[in-house]
Amino acid sequence: MLVISAGLGAAIVALAGPVARCGAVGGRPARQVLCLWLPLAVVLPFLGLSIPEAAEALGGGAAGPLLSGSGAPLAAAAGLAVAYLLDLGRGHRSWHLDDHLPMSWPALGGLMLVLAAAGSVPQFVAGVAMAAGLVLVWLETMPRVGESHADRGSGGGLVAGMLVAAAALGWTVAGAGGGAASLVCTATGVGVVLRVAGAAGGRAATLTAGWAASLGPALSLGVLAMGGVQIVVQDAEGPLPFVGYRRLSGLEGCALAGVTVLCLCGLVVGWTRWARPTRVVVAVGVLVAAVAVIAGLLDGQLAV
Repeated sequence: MLVISAGLGAAIVALAGPVARCGAVGGRPARQVLCLWLPLAVVLPFLGLSIPEAAEALGGGAAGPLLSGSGAPLAAAAGLAVAYLLDLGRGHRSWHLDDHLPMSWPALGGLMLVLAAAGSVPQFVAGVAMAAGLVLVWLETMPRVGESHADRGSGGGLVAGMLVAAAALGWTVAGAGGGAASLVCTATGVGVVLRVAGAAGGRAATLTAGWAASLGPALSLGVLAMGGVQIVVQDAEGPLPFVGYRRLSGLEGCALAGVTVLCLCGLVVGWTRWARPTRVVVAVGVLVAAVAVIAGLLDGQLAV
């Protein structure tokens, strides 16, 4: 099973490059590639890790470190730091001072911190968090005045193949579990960001990493909420009980995801303003911190 997971991860990374080049053609379909499809390739494998966590987080059980929600932000931050350090994608468009940082990123990061402070919330609140993430990415991909809507060059077949492989990887790791499966998901996320940077430049990699880091925790909480809905439906006898009475506990782990997203936002905003020595120090610090946290989480999983 681990060999299959590694093969699927390699396929996702290989397809990410051609898909990223499709995102350089302009227009709404290309914007969807960078803000939705490529981030989903990073996030979907981690959602598979949410399935075993769902039962533990419902009805008063602890959700543990919530690696499924923290994994995508950590992988995105590590990949973006390496891409910045290596100056991948030279010759393509990089992130400039006049580029707009989507406010959805820090907003979703702040939401994770609020949920972490609460610790335990009604189940439907997790569904609301997922809905907030989906609405924010939908607003980012809405049609704009004067923008081309043609799908020429958007690589629909490549996108479909990449997402199918990502979904298959998520299904595989849901059955395998453990630190090895989590490591495959993390390596795949880092590889996607690096591949995008090399194929389409720093701006494309920044958008991919930022949206993956923001959507990952929100969609992971959504999987936990949907798992609770399934339990309610299966256990229902007579009138369907109100799902708000069921609670998700152990959400303190969301603090890691929230802090990681906010740190990534700081890295993106400050990168074009700092002198080169400062850039190197900050990027190395982000990379070392991300690797250390990932290693700690994986070590905790392997010890279970």
